[in-house]
Amino acid sequence: MDVKKIQWFFRGMSFTAEYNAVLARATALGYTKPSLAQKILDDALIVSLKASGDWALLDAFFWAGNDGDRDFAKINWKNPSGPLSAEVPTSASLTFTSKFGFNSGGPTTAWDWGFAPSGGTNYKQNDASYGVYVNSPISIADIQCIVGLHGNYNFIGGLNGPTLISINGGNQSVGSVTQFSSGSTISMKRTGAAAGGLYVNGTQTQAFTGTSSALDSANFFSFGQNNAGAPQFPLNTGVQIAGQFAGAGSLNHANVHNAMRTRAMANWTLGSYLASYTQNKVTITGATTLNTFGDSITAGQNASVAGNRWANKLGTDKSLTLTNNGLSGSGVWYSLSRVKTITWDNTKLFTVMAGFNDIDRNGAAARTLLKIEACYRSMVIAAIRGSQVASGSASVTRTGTITTSLALTYGGINSNVAIPAANAASTSSTIGDNWQWTFSGTGFCVQFIASDGAVATYGTVDIYIDGSVVKSVDLNSFYDGISDGVYDNKRGPIAYSFHGLSNTSHTIKVQVTSANTVILDFFAPLNAIASTPPMIFAEIPYRQNASYPLSARDSGTNVIKTIVDEYRALGYNIALSKTNTYYNIYSGLSYDSVHPNDTGHSQIESAFLAAIN
Repeated sequence: MDVKKIQWFFRGMSFTAEYNAVLARATALGYTKPSLAQKILDDALIVSLKASGDWALLDAFFWAGNDGDRDFAKINWKNPSGPLSAEVPTSASLTFTSKFGFNSGGPTTAWDWGFAPSGGTNYKQNDASYGVYVNSPISIADIQCIVGLHGNYNFIGGLNGPTLISINGGNQSVGSVTQFSSGSTISMKRTGAAAGGLYVNGTQTQAFTGTSSALDSANFFSFGQNNAGAPQFPLNTGVQIAGQFAGAGSLNHANVHNAMRTRAMANWTLGSYLASYTQNKVTITGATTLNTFGDSITAGQNASVAGNRWANKLGTDKSLTLTNNGLSGSGVWYSLSRVKTITWDNTKLFTVMAGFNDIDRNGAAARTLLKIEACYRSMVIAAIRGSQVASGSASVTRTGTITTSLALTYGGINSNVAIPAANAASTSSTIGDNWQWTFSGTGFCVQFIASDGAVATYGTVDIYIDGSVVKSVDLNSFYDGISDGVYDNKRGPIAYSFHGLSNTSHTIKVQVTSANTVILDFFAPLNAIASTPPMIFAEIPYRQNASYPLSARDSGTNVIKTIVDEYRALGYNIALSKTNTYYNIYSGLSYDSVHPNDTGHSQIESAFLAAIN
């Protein structure tokens, strides 16, 4: 049982009179009420506001962030028997999401509060407050009018660049538009005939000195100001409002914000889909450097300063010298292309958080998941292998019509130089052609170039150890051909490793089994496990407003988890960072709905720290 349920239980399993009045109005109107768990949270919101003394100072309070229906969301909790709020122009004009609230339905839509400044008891000409709580981040492009009323000017929004604010008259420009992170309360307060301010999350960010005028009799609108009953200067559809309020100027906006934020947070604790997965850890004794790979989240985008980026924080907290290989817009292929350039050993902590952009562009499509597998598997092998032996080198015996080929451009190691050469890749499309390589040791790896099946049809091979087939591979089944903005993903590496051999000499053979292109990049022995680097791979982070559901990210993460589990079972110093157990896309996401803010960067670092002994 959670804390709110325990508190409710000890109050006698009853709700406040104020919330019971809301429920009674919903029953009378035939609205769908929230579930018991959500009712308890709603009631706790009222209890919090009553305890701070702010409930008595309100005239209007709407909370859409529960699992009641869209009509339940339109009840004014401060005056349940009074006028209802409404969607403009029709009853389903806005987009409603259970537990999270309303989004604008487009430029002609708005949320009519059913409350006008002149209709309040606490809301007075020189003593007034109003505001909204937004679940979603708000960027410069979003801001037209967050909430407003045209008549005698009550307005928060941006027009042609500046931020314009007003409350009961006195329209005032206060400079550049502000960007807001998710979970923000944006509000106005008037405390005198020419005094007041703009507040963000309960803190005054702009002074307001506009002269007041008589109270307006028209209703407030959200998502655009009320101009003669029609919305004007609408918000973008990506902005989501969960709550709105109006009351006296003596309202403590910080208390109101904190109460709403606590309520909203209860709906946004998504957590990792791997919640029951035991957190494995790596040991970094002896590590002196931190090498991070990934996209713009790893690069640190939207951290306020470099020191607040999760990678920088992790390096500082673990006294490791950071080399950050994150690149904005990149996918898993780019991370692999950087990993392969490093000579790895146990002094280098190696982290990867990639796949975010790959899932963003193609969801959990089968080939996208295979691409994630190919790149992550190849990254592990790049970190644990010894010196590579090019398939076109003198150390490899080639039988058949095998010619030089290019692997380097596609993310491999070797090039199309004349055979034999220490840096020559090679190719064949003739059934029965083969490569043989002999080594001594307990494990080895082999790397090919695979295709998306569209740019070219690639073939199949069998891999032999000492005369016995141990694996068959279809090189036409990897990569998805979906550009991530950095690479076209039409071709790329796929590597496999083999372990547990007797510590003697072994002959490895790769044989072509179909009449299509096979590109063999290299063979390599595996290094002793004790000399390999500690590796932490992360869950693919969640985000808001994505084209594909969060479950698509979970599917990508599951591929990564499978690889981590496989190599951990072999004894490697590798773990999975449960990113989404720590990273909360409600509190940790910045205004662009994609990248973490400073809080989010700290949360992601916490996930990595939890994966380290």
